[in-house]
Order: sequence, then structure tokens, then C-alpha cells
Amino acid sequence: MINFLQKILKFLDEFVLLIKKPSCIKSLNYGGVSVAFLVVVYTISDYLKIGILSKVIVSSMIVLLPITICLGIFDKYFKPFKHKAFINGMVIFASFITVLLLSWVKFADVFVPFCISTAIYATCWFSYHILTGRTSLKKIKIRLKFYLAVGSTLSFFLLLSTFNVNILKTVIASLVGSFAWVGYLLEEFENKE
Repeated sequence: MINFLQKILKFLDEFVLLIKKPSCIKSLNYGGVSVAFLVVVYTISDYLKIGILSKVIVSSMIVLLPITICLGIFDKYFKPFKHKAFINGMVIFASFITVLLLSWVKFADVFVPFCISTAIYATCWFSYHILTGRTSLKKIKIRLKFYLAVGSTLSFFLLLSTFNVNILKTVIASLVGSFAWVGYLLEEFENKE
């Protein structure tokens, strides 16, 4: 599993470098140029009534635009090993993914995709720091145990009858579950080393 995650991480790092690489157009990087190119080709295909090409381009934009935006803010929220970066990145990522999913699929409960997105972000954020080696494993363990302690404490208080906030219960439960997976990944990484 570690080797697979390291390959994905290497691919994403190279993709981020490509997106941010300056292009021949002064104010646009390669990510901006590719989005602009898709918009121009879509406009031409729509004008020429080439329906299948328009649908392919719209589908490509639906997939590529969020990826480009998420990876574009990769450095700001993903790379620093700070509480503020973790929390802000998680809220922004989860909100963005939730809005994106709700535009495609209608969910009975809006907070289900939000909770899933927070858990995915938390797992990916910790995995990034474990696999890159930019942060010591000791610091990662301390931070992980701190978040587990906070999540467990909040879970206890949310079980009391005075707190009837199901949304918060679900978010905390999904985060604590993701922290358990991070703990597993951390142990597997240490075992490999």
C-alpha cells in the first residue's frame, strides 16, 4: 500500500509542477492555458454544432477544473504541517467537493458528502506528510494523537443528551475514523523503514 501511495504522490507532485509552470502567455500558467484552450475548443464545437465533441469537452472540464483548482492551492494548505493549514484546507476542500458532488448527484443528506470529504482530506493530508518525509514521524504521531484526543473528547460530549447535533457527531466520527487509518498507515510506513 505504501508503494502505491508513493507513486500517486509522485504523480501529483509532478502534475502540480506542470500546472504551475509558466507558459508562453505571460499571465497564465499551464493550468490556465489548458482551461482556456478547452473553453475555446468548446465554443468552436458548440458553434459548429459538433455535439459529441462539446459533451467530451464539458466532461473534461468538469473533471479537470476542480482538479486544477484543488492542486493549485496544494502548496498553501497541504504542505505546511500546521493546525491552521489542516483545518482551513479541510473546510475548503470538503465544501468544494460537497458543492461539486451536489451539482452532479442529489443526496438526501447534504452532510454525507461533506463528512466523507473531510475524512478523505484528513487521511490524504497526514499521508502526504508521512510519505514525503518533510515532517518527522515523531511530530506526526504527536499531532495525530492530539487530534484523536480532541475527537474522542468531542465525541463524549456529543453523546450527552444536551447535545443533539447529529451533523457534528457524523463529522467527528468520520474524522476519528480517518485518523485510525492514518495510524495504520503510519505503522505500516515505520514497518517498511
